[in-house]
Amino acid sequence: MLKITHRHIDVFHALMTTNTVTAAAQMLSTSQPTISRELARMEDIAGFLLFERIKGRLKPTANAYRLFEEIKSAYVGLEKISDMVKGLKEETLSQLSIIAQPTFAHALIPGACKRFKEIAGDSNISILLEDSPFLERKLSNQLFDLGISEKQDAPVDTYSEEIFEGNEVCVMPNNHPLLSNKEITISDLSDHDFINLSPNDPYRIKLDRIFDSQHIKRNHVIETSSTTSLCCLVRSGLGIGIINPLTAYDFKGDDFKIRPIAFSHPFKFSVILPKYRPLNPLTEIFIGAMKEEVAQVKKHLYF
Repeated sequence: MLKITHRHIDVFHALMTTNTVTAAAQMLSTSQPTISRELARMEDIAGFLLFERIKGRLKPTANAYRLFEEIKSAYVGLEKISDMVKGLKEETLSQLSIIAQPTFAHALIPGACKRFKEIAGDSNISILLEDSPFLERKLSNQLFDLGISEKQDAPVDTYSEEIFEGNEVCVMPNNHPLLSNKEITISDLSDHDFINLSPNDPYRIKLDRIFDSQHIKRNHVIETSSTTSLCCLVRSGLGIGIINPLTAYDFKGDDFKIRPIAFSHPFKFSVILPKYRPLNPLTEIFIGAMKEEVAQVKKHLYF
């Protein structure tokens, strides 16, 4: 029985990277006929086309993109790849690939995944968490069905759809004196122990400008690079903070309170979709699940 070999994988990787037989041959220091022959053998073993031939260029099929995700790591074994080829041939493999900023690991994604699985229970979800610029680069390379990002400008060769827009919120421990306020003004925050995000965080930079413009001083007690960490510190009674409402909602409870702020400090996020990657039918299901989760957050954010 013929199997996928390392040589097949090398040729496939080169073709996915270059999209032409000529360039792939140069990359592997071999001839164009050899590349074409190895590609034909791999497609024969797989039982389906990996590339469409269009005007001298190779356009990867949906199965090619999904296979490429599996083999891009040097540590993936050939046995697993062969199993995936078999699954693709038999149309038994149904998977949605997602790349997102780490902010969404605790907020939004778990709830959206639960709603998604209620509709597409037999389908798999692959989630990779990446910060900029790696997230944008991988989305531009068409390596994922869906991206989730706070950035409003879509990366090259992608387009975006805004899913959420709302104001950031003030979070505080259960015994804080500002809990008596229905909303928090900028002057209310003067001289209170304050937990900040890192100085290079874009939301921290915007927030600092707001406070500086009003000549309001906060008592900076802790800085952290993670909104999840900030919430844990608030819950421990170490201070108050201002973060996005999605993460705040995920932490809401008896020892962690949320109040709206009376000044503008918006938070937005969008889904990023590849322009040239074949559309995965599961994408729209997941986007719908995210919208339902966002509606749930908006409905029950304040208490």
